[in-house]
Amino acid sequence: MNDFWKSYDITHAEYGADYRCYPLYGTVHLMELAISLAFIVGTALWYRRSSARTRRRILVGVTALLLLDEAALLLGMALTGQWNWSYLPLHLCNINVFVCLSTIATILSPYMILTHRVLVVDKAALQKIEEVYA
Repeated sequence: MNDFWKSYDITHAEYGADYRCYPLYGTVHLMELAISLAFIVGTALWYRRSSARTRRRILVGVTALLLLDEAALLLGMALTGQWNWSYLPLHLCNINVFVCLSTIATILSPYMILTHRVLVVDKAALQKIEEVYA
């Protein structure tokens, strides 16, 4: 657990370039892949069987989780003194964060107005969204 907050670069500097936490396609790796696959399939099935309103909430939730994950990564790196400019999400590895954020903004922004810190949503516009994504 001492190596939890260490970045890839620091781990390789300390243990050498050939260091692996566990073998590639070993038991631990295959279990992680199986759990990830089960989560993805389960979420896809949940999404497919949900109503349009629930689907929209799932999309917003996944987007929020992606943004929180990215923020936690950058904050953790900054707090442990390992952050540098190369960790900014300006490369293809983290493009999913921007794609999800732009999709949510594109779907919802024309129909929402922020007034006095209260989000007002046009009900007719929401019905159109539900029809499109039903």
